Amino acid sequence: YSPKRDLIVANLYTGHILAKVCVGFIWVAYLKGTSLLVLTLPLLLLTMFLGLELLIAYLQSYIFTFITCITIKDLALNSLLGFWFILFSYMAIVLVGLAIRAWGIKGRCLNTKAGTPGLPDLSGSWIWGFTDGDGCFSVSFGSSAKTWYRPRAQFIIRIHYSDIAILFAIRDFFGCGHVTTNGTTASFVVSRIKDLALILVPHFIKFPLCTQKGADFLLWAKVVNIIYSKNHLTLQGATRCANIAASMNNKGVKIERLYKLFPNLVPVSRSLILPPVVLDLAWLAGFVAADGSFSFTFYKSDSGDIGMKVNPKFGITQHSKDTALLAMIKDFFGCGNLDLSNPDYSQFRVGAIDDLLFIIVPYFVSNSIQSIRSVDFLYSVKMLQIIKNQGHLTRQGMDELIRLNGFINQRRRVTFEAQNPVK
Repeated sequence: YSPKRDLIVANLYTGHILAKVCVGFIWVAYLKGTSLLVLTLPLLLLTMFLGLELLIAYLQSYIFTFITCITIKDLALNSLLGFWFILFSYMAIVLVGLAIRAWGIKGRCLNTKAGTPGLPDLSGSWIWGFTDGDGCFSVSFGSSAKTWYRPRAQFIIRIHYSDIAILFAIRDFFGCGHVTTNGTTASFVVSRIKDLALILVPHFIKFPLCTQKGADFLLWAKVVNIIYSKNHLTLQGATRCANIAASMNNKGVKIERLYKLFPNLVPVSRSLILPPVVLDLAWLAGFVAADGSFSFTFYKSDSGDIGMKVNPKFGITQHSKDTALLAMIKDFFGCGNLDLSNPDYSQFRVGAIDDLLFIIVPYFVSNSIQSIRSVDFLYSVKMLQIIKNQGHLTRQGMDELIRLNGFINQRRRVTFEAQNPVK
């Protein structure tokens, strides 16, 4: 798939906002006698640079502008007809822009239709692992005076927009939900209670989560069942949901607000999730796609001819409650060590060059990471090969490592060179 194309999808609605701002500028300038061609040419060039899809989106917003500018030129601007014509045209442009924005946000435009060729082919086990890393089981409550006690359940995966293709592939896998964007983040959201009860809950019962997020799922599934059976419409049912939500690591509602809405709140007990007996290979690939990373640390050194050294590392960081799972991953690879120095977080990390090249790398060659981090993986392999061949001991080799390291960043903007890693 094309990361640049997905980047355009993610930023499409921003283009509509810019288009509407430019529309107002064009009106004023054209009515003062400035050539319309001169005003639109820079915008068209910018749009062509961003992509054909955005150009089409702009033109859909501009169609009313062209009609308005040509027509109003011959009208008296202080006449009642001219005033209403301007007002109507502006409202039409806003409505068209909002409609196109909603169309794009729901993921039904460009390269985002269900079953679109080129999207990653994800397995249920890979999504299982990715959810253990980046998934969220949310329970929230209404904000109005009439709906304050009504719970709402959602399943959310929120990641950086450069990985938006993964979200479309997950949406295709489940056959429900939609993809939204907000600034530099993209989210896959399932809110329809029937989809949650009949698709999401059975899936994660079949694929039980391995981190403590599994405890959140078990509690969340109870809320989904209460809502699906309509019992949440009573104050007693809503209170049960609030008691469950109070025990969750829940981003949908703050615990302080729950106590304010339900003064007699009694949090329920929370399960302790034990690591699986055997690690699933695809689960681990999905888990690393969410929470694993390759990194290279450069630092000054008095030893050596170039005054600089580099330390490679592969790491997975989790809450300290999941230290047992990291220990199991360490035993699975048979290398690396656990960093338990932070009381809140634990980290499994591998730093030995031979372990990285001959254990970690072959595993992820056979079990693809799939996400944008698979691009980071290709650059990391190239850098590890340079270090293995002692290239980092020369100035030329160190400069090459620094250059390649600039591409290993999960929050980078997708560029042509980043899409086509060096061989």
